[in-house]
Amino acid sequence: MIKYLLVLSLLFTPLFGSSPTVKILLTKLSNDALVEVRGRYFLYNPKTDAPIAMGSKKKRAHITSGDTGLTWGEALPGIFEIRIVPADPQSSILVNGIQYKGSVEVYSIGGTINVINEIDAEDYIKAILPPKIHEKYTNETLDAIAIIERTHLYHTIQKDNYASWQFEAEKVGYLGNSASQNASAIQAIDRTRDLILSYRKKPFAAAWSPNNAGHSVSYLSVFRKNSDTPRGVNDLPSIHQREKSEWKATVPLQTLATIAGFPRLTKIDFFRAEKTNKIYAVRFTEQSESKDLDFFALQRALGENVLQSNDFTIAIKGKKAYFTGYGKGSGVGLCALSADILARRNNCVENILKLHFPESQLLNIRQESGK
Repeated sequence: MIKYLLVLSLLFTPLFGSSPTVKILLTKLSNDALVEVRGRYFLYNPKTDAPIAMGSKKKRAHITSGDTGLTWGEALPGIFEIRIVPADPQSSILVNGIQYKGSVEVYSIGGTINVINEIDAEDYIKAILPPKIHEKYTNETLDAIAIIERTHLYHTIQKDNYASWQFEAEKVGYLGNSASQNASAIQAIDRTRDLILSYRKKPFAAAWSPNNAGHSVSYLSVFRKNSDTPRGVNDLPSIHQREKSEWKATVPLQTLATIAGFPRLTKIDFFRAEKTNKIYAVRFTEQSESKDLDFFALQRALGENVLQSNDFTIAIKGKKAYFTGYGKGSGVGLCALSADILARRNNCVENILKLHFPESQLLNIRQESGK
């Protein structure tokens, strides 16, 4: 049974200390969510930080929203938003069977609910990065990748600091504590804690790919988001292995037509980034009607094993489209293969990053904030 309190201020200890946090939308406009807390917890109003209640035992019940407020096993009259905070390190929170670190917020939206997980930035990187790494890299390459992930995260937090959430779990593949654990990646995150890249005195939108096939382009030129980022780089070390990175795929024209929503296709055009072979969008045409798909939408539709990179050409023969491409990934920012080549030539992490991101600086944000 929840005990309603008048004063909780003396009991509350900030969960995240001075570390930045990130908010991830777990469910959106849902009718309910199964929320379980194992151990002691506090309830707060997320907008005012005012204490609402506390619980000292395990609680497992569906949260729903009605005209008079939220219901979590029992009615919470007049309460339309809550933050559930573990009271000690032994407590844990599960939403729809998935365990999450940090706190969980629930908001009533017109009879439905949004559920948001707020988590320490380092814990978020540990959840999101390891499943992305499928190759065996040097420690320097792993450290560089971890710094890029942190740089992009800090940029997003800074840009969307007052947003209800910065990421949607489904879109970024966030699975809480159930994400696969890559020990080498976790160690790299720990080794590089508090390190980010700065461009014009700010963290910036950054990315990495397994193999840029010799050339990288700016974040803006592929992701098409207004952001001040370093330019791309030509003649990366992976250029010498470009031919070895060639991939081919054959796709029926009818498959592409279906993806575009047309009965058939009469023309295919490309939008290329910064006068390179990197493609950021494709235009499909059927007679006088056209539809544009960005590279990532097309890759999701075809599968990453088919459309491996955005460095490709298409030849149409009969009823089939023949793809020929190079490398793997978006071609933006850090090339992991180039980083590995440089690391084996005894280049340090800072030099590897400066080559990939011209005019950037490696910063320790904790040291900088202490100045």
